[in-house]
Amino acid sequence: MKAWPKVALAKVCAPAERFTSPTPGEIYRQLGVRLWGEGAYEREQIDGADTKYANFNCIDANDLVVNKIWARNGAIAVATSEQAGTYVSTEFPAFVLNQSAIDPRWMRLVTKWRGFWQACDEKAQGTSGKNRIKPGQFLSIEIPLPSLTEQQALVARLDALAEKTRQVEAHLDAVERDAEHLLALRFRD
Repeated sequence: MKAWPKVALAKVCAPAERFTSPTPGEIYRQLGVRLWGEGAYEREQIDGADTKYANFNCIDANDLVVNKIWARNGAIAVATSEQAGTYVSTEFPAFVLNQSAIDPRWMRLVTKWRGFWQACDEKAQGTSGKNRIKPGQFLSIEIPLPSLTEQQALVARLDALAEKTRQVEAHLDAVERDAEHLLALRFRD
């Protein structure tokens, strides 16, 4: 990664500002972000009357979503297409990726990188409250950014390796089931 140029996040994303005021009686799908680069997940739905927040931000596919308090522990994710239309509170700044500069799949890999979490931790240090990272601080973090073509090639290669890993695991599971079956037959006699 050292050979790739480093670019501030502000160069490849901008704040996603799709704010809406929660309406009592309207149900909102909520998005959460797991720690340690494990991605986003859909939380329980909430009635607009049951929130203390004045605004929600609507998430779109490929938005970069940050948990201000837990970004230092890898709570940063790129929303999937299935998560489009969910909402986050103001504690979860969201950013639109400039897809002519950064592939969302590359950004997903960056969110799993320990060095990225450390950079978030450094930016959150010394801030008020619970070491929240402010959106401006987050956007100043530099990430490795190969060319778009190289990002796509690397992601494709990693996807192919992940598929091979899944296939090997499936074969190992089948071997284990066969071995258990054979042992059961052998010792039944």
